[in-house]
Amino acid sequence: GRFDAGMLYYTPQIWCSDNTDAIDRLRIHYGTSFCYPVSSMGSHVSAVPNEQTHRITPLETRGIVAMSGAFGYELDLSQATDAEKAIMTRQNADYRKYYDLIHNGDYYRLTSPFENDRYTAWAHVSADKREALVSLVMGASRAALPFITLHLRGLDESLRYRVNGQQSYLGSTLIHAGCPIPMLMGDYRSLQLHLVAE
Repeated sequence: GRFDAGMLYYTPQIWCSDNTDAIDRLRIHYGTSFCYPVSSMGSHVSAVPNEQTHRITPLETRGIVAMSGAFGYELDLSQATDAEKAIMTRQNADYRKYYDLIHNGDYYRLTSPFENDRYTAWAHVSADKREALVSLVMGASRAALPFITLHLRGLDESLRYRVNGQQSYLGSTLIHAGCPIPMLMGDYRSLQLHLVAE
């Protein structure tokens, strides 16, 4: 009952849920996105073990999930290690870098966390289709993980996209054949792919 649409008349964002567990948030964000823009969803990186679920999720994953809303932190920074502070510094820089793309781009649900517990993926694509940010979060680790090709949406089939400044693919390839995803070992691992048209 936290997400009150009437509050958007008075404030630009509201709180989806008191559940801040990043893996549970995949379902919360997915469902909320059917009615509300990403910019309206308060979304934070919280401490682990999570207060509600006691789940331990990598800081990188918690950041990627929180980045699909109004990004912030709710944890005791005095308890963070130097390595964690370095990750948070990078997360803040990435959020600023991709802010317009996340908040003003088109949002695509690439998989449903209700139907696929192996991984959840979504994308933010610029209006001119020349840039995209793809996010993917794996579920609990399993033996003999299959090779994943993620079928993207919202791209221009005729353009060629460079992925994270490295390999480039035609938009039609990324849409129809899919983008190859590197194997991510361990529970709740994640990645982001930044696509820029050449």
